[in-house]
Amino acid sequence: MLSVIFYGLLMLMFVIGLGILLLSRNAIKVVMGLGVMTTALNVFLVSIGYVEGGTAPIFFDVNFTTKASDPVPQALTLTSIVIDIALTALALGFVVYLFKKTGSIELRDMRRLRG
Repeated sequence: MLSVIFYGLLMLMFVIGLGILLLSRNAIKVVMGLGVMTTALNVFLVSIGYVEGGTAPIFFDVNFTTKASDPVPQALTLTSIVIDIALTALALGFVVYLFKKTGSIELRDMRRLRG
């Protein structure tokens, strides 16, 4: 029951981020919505690898019947976090450029950047 509530909250968090991404015209809010979406995705990936009563997946002097958490989702999450940081920095750089050129951070003002 608790996992259903947890995954439901993660889905709600993802949908909130998607709503911000699709409905907002402010460039900083769009970047924040993207951050909320990727955070929900990262927490979901970590929760996939969780095993109830499991140990860390380091096998020194442990018999092979011991439950262990899956390390692959954790590695994917670390990769996703690094990509998210780079994407956020790039997007905020675009927002700064948009503000310097147009004096506004509204996405509809990007059309003035042609040429």
